Amino acid sequence: DRQKAVSEAHRVLRPGGTLIATYWREVAMLRMANHIMEVVSGKPGTKTASVLVFAEPGSFDALLSNAGFMSIENTVQEYPFELSGDADFQFAASTLLVKEDIVELGAQAEARAAFDAFLAECTTLAPAVDKVAWGPNRFVAAVAQKF
Repeated sequence: DRQKAVSEAHRVLRPGGTLIATYWREVAMLRMANHIMEVVSGKPGTKTASVLVFAEPGSFDALLSNAGFMSIENTVQEYPFELSGDADFQFAASTLLVKEDIVELGAQAEARAAFDAFLAECTTLAPAVDKVAWGPNRFVAAVAQKF
């Protein structure tokens, strides 16, 4: 229960205390994981949704306000995900959230082929340094006060 967790944070903070939290607004790598699940299962992936539970602007602020926090400030930042080197590592890291489903479907080879095709279409490849950069990735740093 998200509201209960935020309310508990408010309860245990001293008056004048500050809550600092971060959450993802956008993660480019998740689009790829969802695409792979659609290729191997015929339907979009769903496990990645939990990572973006507060992606809708104002949703986390509402939890904070309902818990009694005031003076809520948000700062949006970008963070690059750069996966260097080995293509097998890139595949493993990029599909971590959906790996269990891929294995359960027995679709590792099909998932890898979908990954390679997606990689060729949707990423920035820097051959000189042999790394893949996924973006944009945006997270929010939220700061709220208990008065």
